[in-house]
Amino acid sequence: MLSTPAVGADDDAECVERFARNGVDDKYVLLVTYDRSPEQLLASWHARVDVDPAELGIVSVRDADDEPGAIDGTSVVSLTRPVSLGRLQTAIHLFVDGWDDAPTVVCFDSITAVLDHAGRVATFRFLRSLLVRLTEATVDSHFHLDPVAHDERTVATLRPLFDVVVGDLPAPYADDLSPDVLAAILESRRRWLAMRYLAEVDDSATVADLAARVAVWESPSGDPSADVRERVRITLHHLHLPELAETDVLSVDGDVVTATVDGDALEQYVTLGDAGGSDDERSPPDTGEVVGPRLTGPDEMSGEEVYWTVYGTDRDSIVVSLARALAAVEGCSPTDLRPLQEVVDVGALQRLARRDGMSVHATFQYGPYNVVVDGGEIKVFEWSR
Repeated sequence: MLSTPAVGADDDAECVERFARNGVDDKYVLLVTYDRSPEQLLASWHARVDVDPAELGIVSVRDADDEPGAIDGTSVVSLTRPVSLGRLQTAIHLFVDGWDDAPTVVCFDSITAVLDHAGRVATFRFLRSLLVRLTEATVDSHFHLDPVAHDERTVATLRPLFDVVVGDLPAPYADDLSPDVLAAILESRRRWLAMRYLAEVDDSATVADLAARVAVWESPSGDPSADVRERVRITLHHLHLPELAETDVLSVDGDVVTATVDGDALEQYVTLGDAGGSDDERSPPDTGEVVGPRLTGPDEMSGEEVYWTVYGTDRDSIVVSLARALAAVEGCSPTDLRPLQEVVDVGALQRLARRDGMSVHATFQYGPYNVVVDGGEIKVFEWSR
């Protein structure tokens, strides 16, 4: 990450030097820019670099409807929706993939513009996904950021994504924070609340106490029902705590959760995570009725006895329904079961279920049982070899 203006500015010496030092005449170069036309960007390139690469591509992102003019020898993609980061990432991927592992350099102008259009959390997710792909393709990339345009927390959130940071940036936070931990916390407000509680109680707590406190924080009234408390504990046990444990920020030993980073790092993760995910992470309405799984008789295909239930579109409905169905079959509490996330990506199933018009279909084995998730229904029956 370069804390300098992009190519074409008067003080873009670091960007120009990177091209001059590494040489570009035998490389494929992709320039990505917000708010400038391809013609303006190309003029800036020739004025400052004055070297023709083996091939040059431009992705121009502007809130404008005009079509780009033809530029001889340059492949141009013009995008007109600055907030559509998925389309931007696809355009970059198409260039990199189309150049067939040729030595490639990407100059991205700029993170500041993306933040202005998409915000901190969406920008973090976009950059993390893009950088993973560029690293896999061994692409030499650098990203510009205006160091005076953002608060310290925003800059500190993005710093861990980059292996090198050039220039003066505010640094009130540690440089060795994990992008995997930040990504996990930013994914969900409930995870952020769990981390907040660990920080408040000096890094260790039981799952039961942690879930009870998170349920209270999430409840508008501050007095959640027994069902809501159980739902929170189920999702922590089966999804959120296992995913956080995979990042090595905490460990789960039986019913005890312990932070595995020191207190300062834990506080910084909580501060940078802020309120967690941007999706709707409030507890579902308390209807006063708990619909559990029930035995429905032999399955038409296998002949085995089947437990059947349904799930809704609430953000935790699939994981709660799955856990309760399996617990009914086993005759135990849903939180006594092995975490579902260790067997199936239940978080992905939940995200799919929340999408309008999306029907979820999945089959997996959980211990001695086959589990079928199919368009709103869940079936659990004994696995036949």
